[in-house]
Amino acid sequence: MKVDQVIGGTAYGSAQVRKKLGDREAIAPTVKGGRGRGVPKHEFEIDLDNDTVTCPEGQTTER
Repeated sequence: MKVDQVIGGTAYGSAQVRKKLGDREAIAPTVKGGRGRGVPKHEFEIDLDNDTVTCPEGQTTER
């Protein structure tokens, strides 16, 4: 499957991902200011060895 256009949130993107997109069009809306209720990244437990992330509420996701 050939992908010509990608739409995604910039909050989870990186320069490395955008580089891999190459010449394909990437529509990435900027993060809009919230009401101060966001949770900063440093409050999440990121385990790169096991590909899991745990939020401050204890919910864990895995790849």
